[in-house]
Amino acid sequence: MILLDTSYLVSLAKGSPEAEKVIDLVEKEGVALTSISLFEIFRFKMSGVERRYFEQLFSTYPVLPLDADSAERASKIWVDLERVGQPVNVLDVLIAGVMKANGISKIITSDEDFMVIGKVEELEVVLL
Repeated sequence: MILLDTSYLVSLAKGSPEAEKVIDLVEKEGVALTSISLFEIFRFKMSGVERRYFEQLFSTYPVLPLDADSAERASKIWVDLERVGQPVNVLDVLIAGVMKANGISKIITSDEDFMVIGKVEELEVVLL
């Protein structure tokens, strides 16, 4: 299973050719989204068309929640990043915690924070 990061979802919605190149990979391996990405996307003002697009997307694929296990995994990642002197955006750390708590190790993103997280947590990052 692959986690689709917020940055990938936005790129896909905008019709990015780079985002569309990995569609086959996504369809073959299965995907999940996170409640963190849902928050990140819907906190911004958008058109009705954009809202319906994302509502459809989040109702089509599993949306993994930030639960106690995810928060615990995220806090471990945060501490490890601080220890190596490379803290990143807290929302990306929460997404990584959700991933790891759900047994997912692969993420599609255009956010280089996940490359940094990959230094302290085993992640396969497909960077657009």
